[in-house]
Amino acid sequence: MPRLITSSTWRILVGVIGVEFVSGILGAYYTPLTVPLARSAGLADADWNWVEAAMTLSGAIIIPVMTKVGDRFGHKKALLIAVSLTAGAAWWVVAGGGIVPVILAFSLMSFSAVWVALEMALLRSSFGADTLVDDAAVTAPPTRQASRTPGQAQSAGVTSPTKAAEAAERVSAASAALIVAFMLGSVGAALFGGQFFTRSGGWDALETALRTGADLSASAAFSDALRLTLLVPAIGVSLLVPLVALLVPESTRRPREAADSAGLAFLIGIAVLVVGGLSLVKMLGPAHPGGWAVVVVGLAAIYPFGRQQLRVSAPTVDLRVLASRSVWPYQTVSVLLGIGYTATQIPLVTFASSDPAKVGYGLAADSGDVSIIMAAMIVVISLTAGTLTIFGARLNKLALLRAAPFIHAGEFVVFLFWHSEMWHACLAVAIGGLGAGILIAWLPATAANAAPPGKTASLVGLVSLGRVVGTAVGSAVFAVVLATVGRVSGAAAALPGYLTVFAIALASSLAGGCVLAVAARPAGGDQLPSQTMEDNNA
Repeated sequence: MPRLITSSTWRILVGVIGVEFVSGILGAYYTPLTVPLARSAGLADADWNWVEAAMTLSGAIIIPVMTKVGDRFGHKKALLIAVSLTAGAAWWVVAGGGIVPVILAFSLMSFSAVWVALEMALLRSSFGADTLVDDAAVTAPPTRQASRTPGQAQSAGVTSPTKAAEAAERVSAASAALIVAFMLGSVGAALFGGQFFTRSGGWDALETALRTGADLSASAAFSDALRLTLLVPAIGVSLLVPLVALLVPESTRRPREAADSAGLAFLIGIAVLVVGGLSLVKMLGPAHPGGWAVVVVGLAAIYPFGRQQLRVSAPTVDLRVLASRSVWPYQTVSVLLGIGYTATQIPLVTFASSDPAKVGYGLAADSGDVSIIMAAMIVVISLTAGTLTIFGARLNKLALLRAAPFIHAGEFVVFLFWHSEMWHACLAVAIGGLGAGILIAWLPATAANAAPPGKTASLVGLVSLGRVVGTAVGSAVFAVVLATVGRVSGAAAALPGYLTVFAIALASSLAGGCVLAVAARPAGGDQLPSQTMEDNNA
């Protein structure tokens, strides 16, 4: 493995690892507090879907805008803006309020969705990959005779590809390290947030108010416990502002291209229409035509968007780059990962929480049991990403990436045929975590290393945007399936509905494996150019 931490890179590594650790906290801290947050805003459980929809929509807007800002004006500047706005949103959540303030606050929290794309661009710039990729791409490989000439200075043809591959390997290793930090933050937040609120007396105050019909806003014990609990992520995000300002250097500046305002507006509009339409389908039900109409309009806008992007010199989405075998398979898999990994989390939780004595299926898991299942998955993902950080240079990246979706598919094979014991669920998510860990750790780095100079954040941002779209697609489809497949009893879905969800997730993972079968080898592969030349000269 090329040396990852050097005197010139340790500061940015500390900075971005700290950012991802806090990002993991934000991703998991608020989930156990959903009920108290909803009640404090006067919302029923079902109404919280509007908050989630607003977060998804705002993420679809923020990702393309902020990645373009980073590529044009500097990735550190964009990251500082995103971190600062997220910190402001976290303090707004502490302040609380009715449904409108809560929706606005959590919408602004979606600025954290763009952090990883900006971090990958900063890492690529700091490791030198952005400045070496041009020479590496255009320089012809050296002849065998030239490489053997004694005392001859190493030509650019030897040096540039080797250094570019080493830089790409460092980007891949750093990407895996970021996932470890994110998962550690997630585990700590998931275990700490809910427990802190309970130990502070907030849960008892909530149950007392609900049982007696008292006004929660008049309960000082509930309000104080909730505000105290919400201070933790707000303080954590606020500390990132000086961390990024002091430790993270600005990325290499590129000549500014003409702004493709029309293309950016097109992309935002398509994302909002597709994601928003799918959110409406989920909330209003599949029988309501409104959501489907919005989705159709969004999909129809893709054609004029593509025509417009091919006409401009500096497109928002470079379709020619996106069409290459080193890019489109990995972008497609990011969408499928949103369906098979992210969107399945809620159905898995509700399935595990179902009582077989009442509905004939499920694990009768309480919140503690669910946390064990989720912790098993997160631990495996973290161990996988950690292994890739340490031994990534010795591994065949293409082979592992191609195998990862099939490994992830094993999770849903287990859930389809064995789903009656707690150990079945733990085994399933552990298998899924192994496959997902490879994909989550290396997909952003693969996109970063394939990006033309000056477009790293935009291309990595498309991976994040693909996950958002895939999650919206999966969530809408799963909501429709669980509401319509089988005989639904009361609030619980039917077992055939859950089995259909598992089958769809299985199909998405298998499709990802088939897509990666035609993918080109990612930059930073298992053999560096220098190693290949040495083998050829042996």
